[in-house]
Parts: sequence; structure tokens; C-alpha cells
Amino acid sequence: NRNMAFETWALLLAIGALLWIYNRWRHNYWARQGVPSAPAIPFLGHFHKLMTDVHLYNEEVYKKHGGSMLSGRYELQSPSLLVGDPELITRILIKDFDHFRNHRKLYYKKRDPLMSHNLFMIEDDYWKKVRSIMTPTFSSGKMKSVFQLVIDQADKLSQYCMKTSMKNKEFDISKLFGSFALDTIASISFGFEANSIENLESPFVKAVEETFDFGTVDILKYLFVNSMPKSINDFFGLYSIDSDKECYHVLTKIVKDALDTRRKGVKRGDFLDLMLEAQVNHPETVSDDCISSQSVTFLIAGYHTTAMSSSFTAYFLAKHPEYQDKIRRELQEKITQHGGFNYQAINDCKLLDACISESIRILPPVLYHERECTKKYNAPNTSVTIDEGVVVAIPAYNLHHDARYWPEPEEWRPERFMPENKDQIVPNTYLPFGGGPRSCIASRFAKLEIRCAFARLLQDMELKLVPGKETLKTKSVIDMLQPDDLTLQITPLIEE
Repeated sequence: NRNMAFETWALLLAIGALLWIYNRWRHNYWARQGVPSAPAIPFLGHFHKLMTDVHLYNEEVYKKHGGSMLSGRYELQSPSLLVGDPELITRILIKDFDHFRNHRKLYYKKRDPLMSHNLFMIEDDYWKKVRSIMTPTFSSGKMKSVFQLVIDQADKLSQYCMKTSMKNKEFDISKLFGSFALDTIASISFGFEANSIENLESPFVKAVEETFDFGTVDILKYLFVNSMPKSINDFFGLYSIDSDKECYHVLTKIVKDALDTRRKGVKRGDFLDLMLEAQVNHPETVSDDCISSQSVTFLIAGYHTTAMSSSFTAYFLAKHPEYQDKIRRELQEKITQHGGFNYQAINDCKLLDACISESIRILPPVLYHERECTKKYNAPNTSVTIDEGVVVAIPAYNLHHDARYWPEPEEWRPERFMPENKDQIVPNTYLPFGGGPRSCIASRFAKLEIRCAFARLLQDMELKLVPGKETLKTKSVIDMLQPDDLTLQITPLIEE
């Protein structure tokens, strides 16, 4: 028995020693190439840091461990790379895109009808086909054709604020603009009048909100599974995203009901009609599941990006009320110049656009962008090799706060984005919507929504800070930034 006990302990010690050696070898991946990295915890690497406010951790790495150029990270045993050098970012996103064609691989159940067609998740040639089919849907010409549908929702937003302000002048800004984003995208995507701005308890609103309901266990599972080798995830059937939830069933049913209606001859010239036209021309690629997946993805991704971008812009405009007056004067000038409140007038409001751009420079809704190396890559002008499967993270938030590219980066200065100053912006140091072929396909639509919302709102209303709540606090969930209790006063201009 003593011999057996000794042999058991010896075996355990040997296994432990081998695991320790393996861990040391894996966690020296970047050191062997001369790439700096923050101290890592054995076996966990930097995993624990990714559970918290990741942009603050990235800031530490960016400033202290080479992240403004290159910094290595370890997600459990898997190496990843933080890239802050604009020239290398340009190569990764654009010039050498063929080496970084895909986003980080996310794991979902096999034959998941939503996730297996999701534009964000699909890869390689299938992504290229779907992207090329969908790109014309978001052209400037298509934006012009849906302009009136967006303005209709902006009118409802302004009217709601006017009516509600008679009783209560304080608004939960995230919910307000979240409702506007939902109503607009539902109308444009499905021809579905959600009216969530008047009914925050509707099943539709609750379904969308549930998709963003990440508890600690959800975040841990997401990060853990996505950090594991593909072979292990495939063997054990592990997945980090699950669309088999009631919220996704509700949203999918709305899309399928809308598809049935369109096939009976009802046309609105919106996103769904354009997808159905694409299905006629590309039936082998654009299935009903593909349409449902893109529609739900458009809704969920557009909801967060538009709501957060609008919320942050509202905060900075309330903090700098003189810019509200400047925007009103600009808007009136453009309305006169272009013969009415039309697409050309809104599109020509350069100061309004600059205020939005500067707001999401300081507080980008998406904190970082990731690409997975799909073909071994030798980083130019370095001795660094990025192996296939290594994830590269581009820290948008930290680039946006780098004084080398943005003098006094914490100061809100919309003039940075005025036409006469845009040539001073270093390429790929401003990435609120990503960059290159895999940038946000709907960024043009998101900007149109936000411009329309503020153009209508500022015509009739004034945004003000609430006394005692002048400082904006934020929180992050995985790669998303959102305000933590943003309340503003919205009052009719006639009171001024």
C-alpha cells in the first residue's frame, strides 16, 4: 500500500511538473519573439483581467507593456496580441487583410440557424459572398430612400420628449435612445411598428434587452470557451453563444411573420425588401435562415451602437450647451439651402456630424476590434511572427485617448472632425466602427439615425445636465461600453 501511495504521488507530481513546464513554454510564446507582455498568472494568463473593465486593463498594457506598438497576452494558454501601431493596424485591417479575414472564432451549437449565418461570425468565402450581397443595402442611395422612415421615428422621439417633459423633465437617456434605435431599426428592417418608446414593457423590447443581459456566469463562459483550443471545444461540444433562448425565438418569429407578409405583395422599400430581392438573385446564398440571421443581427448590433453613441453625444451636448445653439443655426442654414428638412440638409450638417464623431472618439461603444490570423504572418519591420489562429486585438478606446494622435485627448473638441481638420487625423487611430472590409457594414445607417434624432430633438428641445449628476460614469461588458445611470434634463425651447 505504501508503494502504491508513493507511486500515485510520484505520478501526480510528474503530471504537475509536466503541466507546469507546458504552461511556462506556452506563456513564453511572446517572450521568445521579443514581444513585451504584462506579468501573467500561471495557467490563467491574463484571463482574470479580461473579466473586468477591459479598456482600463488595455490602457495599462498600452502605456506600460508595449501595447502602443505590440504587447502579448495570454487567454488561459492561448496567446493573443494587442496592436496599437497605426501602420501595422492598417496592414492588418486593410493591406494584408488576406491574413486576417475573420473575426475571433465564437462557438455556438451546431446547425444553429441564427449564428451559422450571422455576418459577424461567418468566415472566409461564405462571409465574402454574404457581405458583397448585403453591401448595396447600406449604400448612400439606399440611405436616401429610407430617410423618411428614419425621420418619422425621430419625430416620435421629439414628440415623446415634448409631451413627457410637461410632467417630468429628467430622462433615462440610455433607455430613451435605446427605444428610438429599436423603433427605427424595427421599422426599417421588418416594417414592424414597435412603438417601444411608449411601451418599454412590450415583449419585443424585453426580448432585445435580454440578449444583452450578461451575468457574471455568462461572461465567464463566453471568455472561457473562446479562450479554449478549437479541438477541445469541438470534442466536448462547448459553446459560448446560445440562440436557443426565448428572446431569440421572439425576434425570429417577428422576422418570419414579416417575410410572409412581404411575399403576399406588401412592399416598403426597406431592409427586408432589399434582402428578398437579393434572395431572388442569389438563392443559393441568401436563404430564409440567412435573412432572419442578418435581420436579428442588424437589430441587436444596431440597437447597442446607436443607443450608446446617441447617449454619449447627448451627454457632451448637455455639458457644452453652446454647441446646441451652433447646431440649430447650422441646421436652419442647411434647411434653407436645400429647400427643406431633407436628406441633403441633414447630410450637410458638418458640425452636428463632428459633435457625434468627437463624442464616440472619447467614448466608443465598441472598445476594441479583433481579427484572427488565418495565414501565418510576419509583421513588417519586426522579427515578430503571428501564427495562424492567434487573435489580434486593436484597442480603439486606447487609440482614441493617445495624446500622440489626439492633443489633450480627454477634452471634447468637435472641431477635430470638421472638414478643414480631417486631414490631421492619423489613419486608423479613429475606429469607432472598426476598419477595412470587416468594418461595421451598417455604420452609414447608424450615423444617419443619430443625425436625424438630434436634428429633430434640438429643433424643439434643450439638453441639460442634472444638478449633482454632472459626472458621467461608464461600465464595460466584454467589448461594449455603456453609461452607468445617465440622466439628463430635456426641456422645451419655448421655456427659454
